Amino acid sequence: ILTGRDGGAGPSLGLVRAMTFDRKNQRLIVVQGDSLFGVSTERGDRLIVSSPSLGEGPTLAPIDLAWDETRNRVVVINQTEPRILEVDLATGDRRALVTASETLGSPTRITVRGGEIFLADGAQGLLAVDDAGAVRHVAPLVGTDAGPDLGGPAGFGSGPAAPVYFWRDNRLIAVHPRAGDRVIVAR
Repeated sequence: ILTGRDGGAGPSLGLVRAMTFDRKNQRLIVVQGDSLFGVSTERGDRLIVSSPSLGEGPTLAPIDLAWDETRNRVVVINQTEPRILEVDLATGDRRALVTASETLGSPTRITVRGGEIFLADGAQGLLAVDDAGAVRHVAPLVGTDAGPDLGGPAGFGSGPAAPVYFWRDNRLIAVHPRAGDRVIVAR
C-alpha cells in the first residue's frame, strides 16, 4: 500500500493509533485522531469514514476498533463517554453501545467473534458486550484453577468459531468465550 505523497489519493495519514480490516469493502479502517479513515489496499486511496464533521451521534475519540462482519460495522473503544460505540460504515453515524464507565474498568482492546463483542479490560479481564449494551464477565484478570493470568494484553483477537486470544508475556492464551477457561497455546 502506498499512501501520502508516494501513492493513493485523499487526506494524508499521520499517527495511526489502531486499524482493522473491512473484508466486505477490501479496505483497512484506521484510527487517526478523532476520525476513522478507509484505506484501499489496492491503491492506497484514503477517505474519511466517520469524524466530527461526517456522521451523526456521540463524539468519536477512538482507542481501538474491530470490524464486525455480521453487521458490517466497526465497534470502537472510546476515550470518552460513551465508552463503546458502533460506527455505520455507509453513513459514518455513531451509536452508543455501552455508556457507563462504571460498567467497564479500563478497556484497551476490542475484537468481534461471530457478532459478539469482546473487550480486554485492564481492571476486569475479558468482558463480552451484547447489542443492548449488557456487559458479561467472561474471565477475570487473575488466573484461578481455570488457567493463567490474563493481565493487560499486548495483543488481542479472535476468529469466527475460535476462542478469544490474548498475547501477554510471550504467551498466547486462548480463552473459551462462554466458560472463561484459559489455556496457554504457545510460548
